[in-house]
Amino acid sequence: MCGDSYRDNYTDPTGPVVTETEVNFVRRLQLHNQIYMNFGVMTDQFDAPISDVRMELQREKNGALQQPVALSLDEAATNNSIYVYAYTDIAAAEMTDDMTIRFYFTMDGQQYVSQAHTVSIADYVISYLETSQDAATRTLMVDMLNYGTQTQLYFGYKTDELANAVLTPEQAAEGTEQTPEMANITQSQGEGIAIVNRLSLQSAVELSFGVSASEVTNAVATPDQLELHITREDTGETELLQLTSDKAEGGYYIFQYTGLATAELAVKLTAQVYANYASISVTRITYVESYLGGASQGDATYDLYVSLMKFSNAAKMVYGV
Repeated sequence: MCGDSYRDNYTDPTGPVVTETEVNFVRRLQLHNQIYMNFGVMTDQFDAPISDVRMELQREKNGALQQPVALSLDEAATNNSIYVYAYTDIAAAEMTDDMTIRFYFTMDGQQYVSQAHTVSIADYVISYLETSQDAATRTLMVDMLNYGTQTQLYFGYKTDELANAVLTPEQAAEGTEQTPEMANITQSQGEGIAIVNRLSLQSAVELSFGVSASEVTNAVATPDQLELHITREDTGETELLQLTSDKAEGGYYIFQYTGLATAELAVKLTAQVYANYASISVTRITYVESYLGGASQGDATYDLYVSLMKFSNAAKMVYGV
């Protein structure tokens, strides 16, 4: 979506600092059902071919450092010019959590490791705002931090270090001001077991579809026979989902759908539960925005949902959805 770069130097991991050679880390955000951060290393910056490459990331979470993890190489984005690594486990409330990367490689038979480079999503946004003049993307970045802030407040996560606190008053003013309209279009058609919806924003945007466990027991022998058929209006594609767990949660069997990117919260979804290839439920028509539209001013979730829709609408403007 948008990226910047950071220059660093690499050092010998087992001995003294070697002759300094600049390493350019390219950073890029992607907005799927949660925030993805891509880190790239251009190959033309090295004096000789490199091999045995890997990237490790160590992050802060809940105020504590986690164990380093090896990042997956993005095979589709990687080519002879750049190695691209993806980190996908960033919840909206974690935009101020630090992530530290190190790039390991071999050149001319010598093993190297880059110096640590630390960044958070909030840091990245400030770096972007200092260099980009694209108005739509600047609004998106500010709305993203505002949404992150509301998730922090709602979940009580690092409320002494709010994501949008890094913004200057001038930058903060670039966010969406008008409260978006959130239409509730949810309806059920036909006959069969009722379907209910639940929205989770703790780690990603997850829209759940639930059916009553007691009603299912009367319809099928075992819950593992259940399957949710969910069709997206924008693509016409139908996805088959299995139960999140074969145990009921709060009296319901749950299917979780995480296939919507930030800009797609108004994509209409049509869902129906099947067992042994036969429909046993009503047809449920909804979208994430419809769930948000059920909130009223004064509800505990209202500010959270409004900030999410501002973020989503800003993403639509950038991506043209």
